[in-house]
Amino acid sequence: MLMATKTPPRTKTPWQWSAAAALIFAIVCTWLFYQLFVPHR
Repeated sequence: MLMATKTPPRTKTPWQWSAAAALIFAIVCTWLFYQLFVPHR
């Protein structure tokens, strides 16, 4: 498994950072999709 790797992670990143990054990524993707594919009147 991925947790059984021999090299430990250098810095412990809190899960909040990962959640925030995923949330921002989702928001940006949604905004891009809206700007590109939703017709504006």
